[in-house]
Amino acid sequence: MEKAKQGRKPSDRGSHTPSTRARQAIADALCSEVYRWRQPQAKAAARLGIHRSNLNRLLQGKLSRFALGNLIDMAAVAGIEVELVIRDPAPEPAAVGMPALPHCRSVDQSPRNRLNLARVDSLPVGTVPQHG
Repeated sequence: MEKAKQGRKPSDRGSHTPSTRARQAIADALCSEVYRWRQPQAKAAARLGIHRSNLNRLLQGKLSRFALGNLIDMAAVAGIEVELVIRDPAPEPAAVGMPALPHCRSVDQSPRNRLNLARVDSLPVGTVPQHG
């Protein structure tokens, strides 16, 4: 009997919140990159700065133990660039022509509406970017 091909299990794919979808997308990219390395889990985990057991959970799709920020940091260490795109929602018909709240800026007025969370080209391998 042939051994099943190793891959991610859809364990945490039940929720469809935006943060869960973001975690899943980053985890998918991380898993692909780790498999591309073709290293034992212990070496790949050390390269990402996590324990082997946590890498095993990631590869199995058990994402409930991983915060979005931690996945972003691991992706940066792996050389994966993550971008956050913020868009204004379409205005409701009743809201057209209403003044904006003084403490809120619309995304169109902000100097940057894309936040590059990891500049991987400037990071040495094995470092975690400092967000601040």
